[in-house]
Amino acid sequence: MILELTYTTFKELKEYILKSNKKKIFSFINGYGIFLFNNNKKFKESISNQYNINLIDGAPVALILSLKRFKKFKRIRGPEFTNFLLCDKDLMSDKKHFFIGFDNNDLEVLLDKFPLLRKENIFCYNPSYIETLEFQTNEINKIFNLINQQKIDYLWIGIGNPKQEVLSNIIYPIVKVGSIFNVGAAFDYISSKKKQAPRIFQVCGLEWAYRLFTDFNHSKKKVWRSLMSIFYMLKKTEVKEL
Repeated sequence: MILELTYTTFKELKEYILKSNKKKIFSFINGYGIFLFNNNKKFKESISNQYNINLIDGAPVALILSLKRFKKFKRIRGPEFTNFLLCDKDLMSDKKHFFIGFDNNDLEVLLDKFPLLRKENIFCYNPSYIETLEFQTNEINKIFNLINQQKIDYLWIGIGNPKQEVLSNIIYPIVKVGSIFNVGAAFDYISSKKKQAPRIFQVCGLEWAYRLFTDFNHSKKKVWRSLMSIFYMLKKTEVKEL
């Protein structure tokens, strides 16, 4: 099975979301995601369906794909996409949001940073931490019931990969939502629980170096595995247009 990534721009992505009448799962795949695709069966299955749209994230991913296809590919980062969508009037008009991985205590921060959101249209649930990818049936049922009590337009999941991709794939058939977004650490950046790399690191595609320097013990495995994934990417990754 070949990993299929989707290339698009923010403008094209906005138009697609506005016009699409089919439920899709949007994920942001960086080097570590490619490593997981090659080494984690559950993750691989979770992002390999017709309803998955896997966007290009990570500077090394965009660079290698650009060299491979002789075409410049720009990336779309999960946190940038989150800011883009939550600040867009067309996309935010009277929409209801459900945030998995975001605490109710952080709602005021969310409303302060994104004034287009309305408090009565926001719902949150922060599931208990699990170490494995085996979500308990009672947990899935709880999430399902919480979401389907409301008519949700956008479901956001920010519990880190591969858990968020596995969870979104499990609940996809049973939740009534418009679109599902797996946005990784975006919630932690919004609530200031984590600090983003300075803008210069983002522009240069060196977030991995910043994370390695500021949080070596947590990041060393991910960075190493991301670098390993480059060899896989050269052979078995294809790109399609949105």
